[in-house]
Amino acid sequence: MNSFFIKAIDALTLIMDMKSGDVLWLACGKKKQTVYDFIDWIGIDWMKNVKAVACDMNSDFEEAFKKRCEWLDIVCDHSHLIKNFNDKVVSKVRKEEQKRLIEEGNTEAAKAGKIIAKGSDLFKKPKVKQKSRN
Repeated sequence: MNSFFIKAIDALTLIMDMKSGDVLWLACGKKKQTVYDFIDWIGIDWMKNVKAVACDMNSDFEEAFKKRCEWLDIVCDHSHLIKNFNDKVVSKVRKEEQKRLIEEGNTEAAKAGKIIAKGSDLFKKPKVKQKSRN
């Protein structure tokens, strides 16, 4: 059984074979029609050999695959789950804590640990955090 990874990059959709790493499809758009076009091009007989699709949490992708290929397991990739949790939960809690510390007059503690530069694995740049002056 095959499985593949689908990812929206800006206004592009990339579909890759997870075993070989081969690019199967690259198209403009991030909507259901992009998935339908891929399935029409690759053929439903080929798709019957696919067991799972890893997506980047784009609900249009999941809905399109489930409509045309109901046997597929749709999986959200780990990095997007963690990023979503960090963006939605951790950042909110951190901001609320900073606000509380500032309201208490503890501005130094509120600034400590604040991310100044995100860093990059690709460019091997570390994350830079504000240091406390205490």
